[in-house]
Amino acid sequence: AVTKHTSRIKSAVQLLNNILNDFLSLEKLEAGVVVVNQQKINVVHLGEEITGEMQMICKKNQHIVYQHTGANAEFELDAHLLKSSIINLISNAIKYSGEDTFIEFTTEITDTECTIVIRDNGIGIPEEDQKNLFEPFFRAHNTGNIPGTGLGLNIVKRYVALMGGELEYWSAIHKGTSFKMTFQK
Repeated sequence: AVTKHTSRIKSAVQLLNNILNDFLSLEKLEAGVVVVNQQKINVVHLGEEITGEMQMICKKNQHIVYQHTGANAEFELDAHLLKSSIINLISNAIKYSGEDTFIEFTTEITDTECTIVIRDNGIGIPEEDQKNLFEPFFRAHNTGNIPGTGLGLNIVKRYVALMGGELEYWSAIHKGTSFKMTFQK
């Protein structure tokens, strides 16, 4: 019973922490004090590190499968903004997918660009909600009692834009969601 109690407390703390971080990020973005620090980073190391961290908060039998394509692992990006964006997208995937599911996380580096995709087979985003997806505080109608601030995607979109990239998504109800970040050299 103690273990169950402890893990409940842990996830409550994690939740509050996420909410606070969302608000702080938004505050900084609004104030225009987010500094972009682009430098050559090892995308594969970052990907593996994030996968390991996020696997710990997955649901029962939920697995994050990370894969990199391309001989090169390095690309010029902001490590902090990129990591925050990926974590945000993966935590959404964990939240809105059930047990016994796979979350695909892929990175690809070619001569000209770096592409990062996070794909789940969760509840999906209703079509009528997709137009408001990146509005601050907006949450889709099918999220039910799954907690969230509605700030995550707004922040991710801004972070990706700050790094000069573009964010695209595909989603269908009960078919899952996929987010794709693309950065040019």
